[in-house]
Amino acid sequence: MATLWDKATAESGNTTAFDNVTAAGSNTFTASTAQHYEGSYAYCAHGVDGSAFADMTYTGQDEIYEEFYVYIPSTLRSSVTWSYILCSLIRYDAYTGLLDLYIETDGDGVPFRWTCIEAGWASSTTNFATDQWIKIEMYWHYVGAGSSVWWIKAGGSTIYSSSTATPGATTCTFSSFGMDAIFTNGVGDLYFDNIRGHDQEEAEPEEPSGGSIIPVIIYNLQQQGML
Repeated sequence: MATLWDKATAESGNTTAFDNVTAAGSNTFTASTAQHYEGSYAYCAHGVDGSAFADMTYTGQDEIYEEFYVYIPSTLRSSVTWSYILCSLIRYDAYTGLLDLYIETDGDGVPFRWTCIEAGWASSTTNFATDQWIKIEMYWHYVGAGSSVWWIKAGGSTIYSSSTATPGATTCTFSSFGMDAIFTNGVGDLYFDNIRGHDQEEAEPEEPSGGSIIPVIIYNLQQQGML
């Protein structure tokens, strides 16, 4: 198990945790206090007329696990209806995608569900709620003989998985987070926080949502007549 990059947060008030930042036209990718999962800052991809994303680069890996939190505001729109806004991708190079996660938009350009690209489109029937933080986990592994296994989880639930995919390459070299103008322009803001990357699957245990679990244990024991 090796860390490809440490947990990236925007608490420094900048984007220096990333290796590359791309912001075309009037778009920006910056640290922002408007939303944050933890601390006081998160990364904000602001879309107007082009791409706004940041890359983590690493030596070619045949297995990767990445985890991050994304906040999709209800005000986010796509410039073209029934289209897609990039959320995150794992790729071999700029032209060879291995596992891409997109935000699908409806006939009014409003985000409503996930879409994945891995050796072809794989639309999801999994809708999401806006204006809240969603934990995303992405795993890709080239297993040899021209095959890969992969899965994506949102909020702890698997929304895509495959054990028979045919990838375009045998290793990945970078991961991106933000909005890209490949299909459409994202118009508005998209937030990211607590971005982690490892060379193997290493799901981080969920933290308690608040308070101590001791009172719950005591209550359960009381219910069983053990206290």
